[in-house]
Amino acid sequence: MEIKYHKISEKRSKPFTQREWEMILKHNDFNNVSKKRLKDSLLCGIPSELRGEIWTFLTRANQLSGQFSNGVYKKLHERIADEVSNQIDKDLHRTFPEHRIFQERDGIGQMILKNILCAYANYDPEVGYCQGMGFIVGCLILQIRNEELSFWAFVQIMHDFNWRLIFKNGTPRLITMMNIMKKEVKKRFPDLHQHFEEQDLQLLACFSQYFITVFLYDTPTSIGIRIFDVFLLEGERVLFDLLYRILALKKAQILELKSQDLYMYLRKKLVKECFEEFSLNTLFSTRRQEEREMSEI
Repeated sequence: MEIKYHKISEKRSKPFTQREWEMILKHNDFNNVSKKRLKDSLLCGIPSELRGEIWTFLTRANQLSGQFSNGVYKKLHERIADEVSNQIDKDLHRTFPEHRIFQERDGIGQMILKNILCAYANYDPEVGYCQGMGFIVGCLILQIRNEELSFWAFVQIMHDFNWRLIFKNGTPRLITMMNIMKKEVKKRFPDLHQHFEEQDLQLLACFSQYFITVFLYDTPTSIGIRIFDVFLLEGERVLFDLLYRILALKKAQILELKSQDLYMYLRKKLVKECFEEFSLNTLFSTRRQEEREMSEI
């Protein structure tokens, strides 16, 4: 599995204006949009009032929905095995508890969340339901604000990005990603790699949550949705790039920590600390910028 990184350009292209976004959404023709301007516009930030429509456009949720007859989504979420339903019920309160829509037990937010998770479990019985899916679905619900479109957007993410293999029994794609990250850390940061080896640190234990939930768990919502903007175009590439950038910025501090302190810092504090100290534009910096800056330290 080969991961491509952001291509380096000396200057970002001009981001789309709100009027241009509105025209793009009106025509709904993904293939005729400049991918470079699209990526640069997502990196710079998109109009919040259009985010739901833009996510629907990026996932092509409308097109997928149109391939199925009316009522398919309703049938998918109405019939669910008790075992799966009970497991989903146990996890509902853990999904974005700070958001009012999801706080009320059996309220509208939790009901929509459960419907979508039940529908997906029936749509993809090989994967079914797994803890962590709720954060992606919850984020889609908050931004798209249409239950059925949120479901089809989730289906596209799971299948177009093959994110379903993150959740499939044995987590094959997650393990592959962690192996890729380990090799890249060794290549970019040999001193960090050696430190991790000496401390018997497993990257899977420290960083898997950021891939499973696409940085949506335990991350400020305003930042999580910006990362998700780019994820919907670039997939896991943006997650790798962010983590490498974060490791570069915090390398000196990481090297000072050992044993349980190191593990707890990487798992609980590292990413939060970076989001508090650095702008998202800094964290979205290219690899060349990173290498130039680090050589100057």
